[in-house]
Amino acid sequence: MSAFGMSSFLVRLSPKYARMISNSAFLKGATYIPDKVLQEMPAGFKENPERDVVNFPHPVRLMYPPKTRLGFIPDSWFNALYDITGVTGPYFLTGGLVLFILQKELLGASHEMVVLFVRIAFFVYVGRKFGSLVARWAEAGLVEEEEKDQQFLKNRLQTLNSSVAECTKKIESYKALVPMIYEAKRENIAFQIEADYRQRLAVAHRNVI
Repeated sequence: MSAFGMSSFLVRLSPKYARMISNSAFLKGATYIPDKVLQEMPAGFKENPERDVVNFPHPVRLMYPPKTRLGFIPDSWFNALYDITGVTGPYFLTGGLVLFILQKELLGASHEMVVLFVRIAFFVYVGRKFGSLVARWAEAGLVEEEEKDQQFLKNRLQTLNSSVAECTKKIESYKALVPMIYEAKRENIAFQIEADYRQRLAVAHRNVI
């Protein structure tokens, strides 16, 4: 049985098992997966009730690029071809497409293609060998920056909450002072009326005498 026929048989038998075989080569490269994933939306975020989240959801920025095969082909393309061509079908299709381009001389073969293949092999090797280390170093920096931002937001939130509590106390004290202010104004007006009354009474007394 050929490799293509064997892959088709495995797909018919169990598509998940076939995908596991196809992914085994990808697992040889060390891929760093962080323990903590950044949250997409803030925990205390409240959505406007007028927004149609079902038809117009929030655009989510991926934290990591989607999975690829051969370094540049999206994994979703392979999954779409699994049930049709089998496990090795996408690889044969990719290789056949490359051979077709070379055979039709759409991409002219020259001595510089050796340099191209060497560079591709070099980049693949460096990515497989040191990619996880660079990703772990970059992720550690991101986590540290996130912790600093969270601490800054926490301190800022505490300051604002204390300011709000202090302003609330002042507002409550001002509410208690309002009746006292009105009462003081009434007494002041009453004193002015009383003083004016006594002044007129004294003037009348002097005129009568």
